[in-house]
Formats: sequence, C-alpha cells, structure tokens
Amino acid sequence: MKTNKYLSEIKKVILLTVVSLVLVSTAMGDERTENIDVFLVLDKSLSMVEEIGEVQKYVNDAIVNKLLIPGDYLLVINFYGEALIHIDKTIRNDQDKAVLRGKIGEILADGRFTDIGNALDALKQAVDTHDSGDRRRYLLLITDGIQEAPPESKYYSPDGSFNHFFLENTKTIQKKGWKIHILGIGTSSAAREIARELSGEYTQVTEEPSAEEIEQAAGELLGRIEVQGTPRISRIKKDGSFILTIPLKNEGYTEEKTVHVDAVELSIPGASAGEQEINVLTAPVSITIPVEDEITLVLPLTLKNIPEDDVPEGQIVIRFKGDTVFSPAYFELALRVPGFLSTYWWLIPVALAVLLLIGLLLSKVLSSGKAVSFNCEIEDGPVRKKHYTVKSGHSILLCSGIMGLGIHEHKTGEVVGKFHADKQGLHFQLEEAVKYTVKGAVPANILGQVLEIIKPDKKKAILRFEKE
Repeated sequence: MKTNKYLSEIKKVILLTVVSLVLVSTAMGDERTENIDVFLVLDKSLSMVEEIGEVQKYVNDAIVNKLLIPGDYLLVINFYGEALIHIDKTIRNDQDKAVLRGKIGEILADGRFTDIGNALDALKQAVDTHDSGDRRRYLLLITDGIQEAPPESKYYSPDGSFNHFFLENTKTIQKKGWKIHILGIGTSSAAREIARELSGEYTQVTEEPSAEEIEQAAGELLGRIEVQGTPRISRIKKDGSFILTIPLKNEGYTEEKTVHVDAVELSIPGASAGEQEINVLTAPVSITIPVEDEITLVLPLTLKNIPEDDVPEGQIVIRFKGDTVFSPAYFELALRVPGFLSTYWWLIPVALAVLLLIGLLLSKVLSSGKAVSFNCEIEDGPVRKKHYTVKSGHSILLCSGIMGLGIHEHKTGEVVGKFHADKQGLHFQLEEAVKYTVKGAVPANILGQVLEIIKPDKKKAILRFEKE
C-alpha cells in the first residue's frame, strides 16, 4: 500500500513538472514581440516520399503554430530540379495560419533531381523583392540528398560536387547575416557539406524521422550567435602575423554556446590562385559565450604571401568545426601591409623625441592664447546658469551625472562631449561612444546659440550659451 502511495505521489510530481515546462515554453513563445522573417527551403524530390509527411507535420506544428506571430513573414520554397515559391505571406491572424497549414499539406515529393543552387537563387530573388527593413531573418533548409542538378542547370557537375557557380552563390548568402540552419535527413545526405559552404548551423536526423525528432534536431531555431558591429583586423606584421577580432553575442538561446573556429579562408581580389591563402588561421580557436552575453573572439592569423600594397577589400570566410556557428561569417575587410615604422623601427625613439619637443613648443604657444569666457544656462531638471572660462587650446567637459548634464573641468560621471576654444570662438564636439545626440547640426561657434541634447531615454536637455 505504501508503495502504491509513493508511486501515486511520484506521478503527481512528474505531471506537475511537465505542465510547468509546457507553461514556461508557451510563455517564452508569447514573449516575442519583434517580428522576423522565416525562410523555409524544402526538398520535394522523389527521394523524400517517405519523409515529406513528417516534414509537413513539423513545419505546421513547430513553425506555423508555435513560432510565428502576427506580423511575421514566411517564405517557403520547394525545390527539386526546379525551385518553386510555395508560400509568400505576412501572417496577420489565426485564419492566415490555418491557410498556411493547408498550403504546407499540399507539398508532394514528386520532383526529379535536387538542385540546391537553383533553390538558393530563387530565395535571393524573392528576398530582394521583399523589403522588411532591419528585421532578423532565419533560413532553414531541409534535404535528404546531395546536390544533383539537372544537366541544363548552371550548377550541374557530373560527380555532384559543388562547382564554381555554387560556391560564388553561397558567398552572397553568407554576406546577408541570416541565421542559417541546415537539417540533413539520413547519413547519406550531403547537407553537412552544404552547411559548411554556407557557414550555417547543421543538425542531422535518421532516414525516416518523426516530426518530433525533426523539431528536436532543429532545436532553438531563433537562437543565434550574432556579430555585433564591425570586425577589426590589425596591421600585418613583418613576419605575416596579424589579429582578427570579432565581437559576438549569444541571443535567443537558453544556454551558453561554444563556437569552434576551424579555419579562416582569405582571398584577395585580382590575386592569382597561387597567391590566395586557403587558411590563414594560426591555430583553431574555441570560445564559450554565456546566454545574452557579448564576448570578443580573437583569431590569430598568419599570411605566407604578404601583399606589396594595402588590400582595400580582402574577403574572409570563417569555417567552423561542430554545429554552432555565428553570422555573418563572411567579411570584406581592408588588409594593411607592414608599414614604414615596422621596417625602420629604430626611428621610433628619434621621432618620439622630436614630437615631444614639438608638443612642448605648441603647448607653450597655445597656453599663451586668449581665453574664452561664457555663461551657460542648462535646462535639464532644475535650471542652472553658471559662468565658465576655457583657455585657448584647452577643453572642458560636458558630463552626465545624478543631477543631469553639467559642465566640468574634470571627468564627473559619463563624458558626453567636449568644449574647446580658439580665435574663432567656442566649439562643441559630441563623444562618439555615447548614445547622446544633438538635434540638428552643431554650429561652428556655439556662442549665442542653443544646443538641444537628446539623451538615451529620448528626454531633452537645453543648453543656452551667452558670450560674457
């Protein structure tokens, strides 16, 4: 009797746990308010006859029912030897979702060949006609076969390998910065190779997967490791070494993610095949990024063939080991060859001494210049009006503190901008790193003028300047 009682209690705990997980999952899905674009590229070749039904169930349940919210855009491309746009729709309500589920159910696996390159072409053309601004975009490609284009396709190759046209095609996709996920059905699928060429996330399911197995393999479709801002590349040293730094953020995933960079491929426009660098990564690098955190990835690179001159647009493609990637993984960055000082390093001490002497002379000249005195009324909460003086060649700071904006000789709180003076008057320059802005153009001489500062919270601060 006690055993039955314990079993009953255990069942209650399990039931409550499952219900709690479902409620949490539903709440997480309901939290998203930012609209997205979802692109599904689905293989409907004859070899997908056994799997197409479960793919349909997965798309309808996991994507149409659970993922999409009103305002989201869905594009579905079915491909075999040809590529057909099956759905091109912005979702408005549940009625639209019902229509989408019916359209998904119409997909038949009845096509000859598997031309993935042609499908990507159709995708690019459709996306070019659909302007959604800066919304995030997610691409999921599901296939069970290799690239088997028909003879009349420009992507055709006798052995099914990726030809030049296909590889160039993938670069244009990589540039767009989409979250790319390739799902391969069966161990014979070449989807992993496609994922590598697209620098996309890859997962695999069995030859006859269930809809639940596909959903589990697709994982957190909205999760992405995203490049924040612009990657930076250092000047190439005399020995060919240099550094590439990429700021990354883990967004949408519910757990930390580890990215393994296996190679960094560099190509230089106009260079011969023998001068191209297949892999310039000195050694593989791994980095773990916590949930909703930003970390800078540092990649040590080495060039064997150093260009004679700077390269305005070196093309870099990141290759990954494992299923976790970041996007975009394709960059066009300027390469700077060893400079004058790296060759004539012994001139540095001499140049520093000369610069120091010049600086002292300039400082003496500037410090003897005329000072500019002015009154400034700051309307940012309590109205404050004070008198200030700036020596010619010097500067004072506009800072943000507890009492709002204020003018100080030294840093107090966050520096918003700087004032400096010369013979032409008083000038103001906003700091680049802050999120403050100035309404309109800043006058060359702000004496007798009004500056309207827009804060990060969109509130305004008015600064009125009067010459004393």
